[in-house]
Amino acid sequence: MLLMSIFRAPASAQKQGQERIDSMLVVLKSSAEDTNKVTLLNDICFTYYAINPDEGLIFGNQALALAEKLKWKYGIAQANSRIGSNYFGKADYPNALTFWLKALKQNEEIGNKKSVGINLGNIGNIFLLQNDYEKALDYYFRATKLNEESGNKNALALNFGNIGTVYGYQLKFEQGLEYFLKALKIQEEIQDVAGIARSTISIANVYMGLKDYSKALEYNFRALGMVSEFGVTNLVATSQTNIAKNYFELANESNKAQLNNILNGNKNVALQLAKSYNDSAIMLFNEIGDMSALYQTYQSLSEIQSLLGDKSGALESYKNYSLFKDSVFNMEKDKKLTQTTMQYEFDKRKQLPKRNRKKRTFVSEIFATPF
Repeated sequence: MLLMSIFRAPASAQKQGQERIDSMLVVLKSSAEDTNKVTLLNDICFTYYAINPDEGLIFGNQALALAEKLKWKYGIAQANSRIGSNYFGKADYPNALTFWLKALKQNEEIGNKKSVGINLGNIGNIFLLQNDYEKALDYYFRATKLNEESGNKNALALNFGNIGTVYGYQLKFEQGLEYFLKALKIQEEIQDVAGIARSTISIANVYMGLKDYSKALEYNFRALGMVSEFGVTNLVATSQTNIAKNYFELANESNKAQLNNILNGNKNVALQLAKSYNDSAIMLFNEIGDMSALYQTYQSLSEIQSLLGDKSGALESYKNYSLFKDSVFNMEKDKKLTQTTMQYEFDKRKQLPKRNRKKRTFVSEIFATPF
């Protein structure tokens, strides 16, 4: 089993984003009704993407209305693209697809290769979420061609990462590794620190799938070092969880050769290391109040304690797992109902085939390029 890499916008980034929005809102008050105002509204919409997509939609729709009034095709396409990204941020995939398809057509008409490449990649994300891997790859590869032609290295790296994710879901780990390494190379070139961390964790996940625990640990520790420098608590906790599961899998691997090479064959040491990193992750997840991560981490802790022979500890951890799982389940009820309704609308539009959700053994985050 491979591990989930979770990347949320940290509080510091949200604060910086809000500060940028506040400064733009001051400028907006005295802006004339021209193309510069459309650009400003679109920038505000974009900045809200990872902070408050509902607010982002308000400014995106204002940008779209003004661009249409001015008959400015570039501004119209840009507004549709960024509105789509805010819907994607809300997990409203039917509307995200609708606006990205509009933007794609408009950008093709005006010959904007860079934006066409972005739109194609983002549409590929929708197909990936529908488990339509063939179409997702088609859009991603079309996007990468245009990313290369337009020199958009950031979008190219994201698409390479998403291609790697598709191959991971298909359990084609060697192919997935190839594309994650391509993404990492570009991110290092353009000094995209957050992207480097994402790709490093994804590469570690692939090595876990290949059962190459030595390489998985190497990349997981690299990732932990990077996110620790960020000082972003949830990323540090996630990396610690990944390392804990890495040691847990190593302890339970039937082929003992790697355990012999890494820890001199000492299964108990592997389990103790797994517990240590798991305990550290629980402390941090408690600190930030991430109940979803907590119930999964307590479940892992219970399994580790059971193998260590700590029956009372395993029982207590299982009780915590059940407690947090029930809390998350109750919180998710309304969200799932909303998602089911949106999925019905999605299928009804017949823009995508209805597909059954599959349990995935490889889990990785999907990244949109909302600009």
